[in-house]
Amino acid sequence: MTGLKAKLGEGRTVTGCFVKHPSPGIVEVIAFLGWDFVVVDAEHGPIDRLSCENVIRAAETGGSAAVVRVPSIGRAPILQALDSGAEGIQAPLVGSRADAEAAVALAKYAPAGTRGLASVRALSYGLVGSMAENVARANERSLVVCQIETAAGLDALDGICAVPGVDVVFVGPTDLGQSLGVVGQREHPDLVAAIDRIAETVLEAGKVFGILVGDEADAVEWQRRGARYLCFNIEGLLRASSQRIHAAVGAGGRQRAPRERVRS
Repeated sequence: MTGLKAKLGEGRTVTGCFVKHPSPGIVEVIAFLGWDFVVVDAEHGPIDRLSCENVIRAAETGGSAAVVRVPSIGRAPILQALDSGAEGIQAPLVGSRADAEAAVALAKYAPAGTRGLASVRALSYGLVGSMAENVARANERSLVVCQIETAAGLDALDGICAVPGVDVVFVGPTDLGQSLGVVGQREHPDLVAAIDRIAETVLEAGKVFGILVGDEADAVEWQRRGARYLCFNIEGLLRASSQRIHAAVGAGGRQRAPRERVRS
C-alpha cells in the first residue's frame, strides 16, 4: 500500500476527514469509504493515548493513513502519536520558524531529529526487520504538517516554508479568522487575502498546500488552485448528506437551538 507521503511525492491530491471522536468503528467506516487519510483530532477531541492507538489501527484496517493533530508542539504528544503508528502529525498553531523546526525534530529519529527510540508499534515492536531499517523507513515515511492559523504564523510564513522536513503547510481558516478579528466570516476580505497569500507562498516554496474545505465545490476549486491536501470535517459531511436526504423525502430537517450550559 502506498503511504500518504509517497502519494503526495508523486504529485497526487489526497483527501482526508477530521474525526474528533475516539471511536474505532467510525474511523474504520470512513477508511472503508475510500478516504486517503483520517485526521485523528487529539487537539479538540476527547482522544487519549489508548484510543488514539486504536483508531489508528482502525484506519489501517480500512486502508487509510492516520495523521494525528496533536494538542501542542511537544515531545510527549508527538512521540506518542507516532509511536502508536500514525503516518504523520499535524502541528497546531505554528507561529514561527522555530515552531516548525521543533515539530520536524520531534517527529524524526536521529540524525534527522530527536525522536525517542524504543521497540514500539510503529517499529513492529522490534520483532520484524532490523531496527536500523525500520528507523530509516519511519523517517522517510513520516509526514509533518504545519498549521498556519494565527497572525503570528502568517507573519512567519516564509521562514516556516523554508524549514526542511515540513511536508505540508495547512491553513486553518477558523482559528486564522479568529486571530484576524473576523470570527466566523470565511468570506471576509481580510481572511480571504490571508488564505490567498498562504497558498501562493506555500506553492512558491515547493511545499504541499493543505486546507480545510466545506464541500465538493470548495475542494475542486482549491484543487484547481494547487491544494493537494484537502480536509473535510465529519460533522460537515454528515450534515450535508442528511440535508440532501431530508430534502429528497420531504421529512426531517428539524433545527435545534444552540446548546446552552445548564446552570444551577
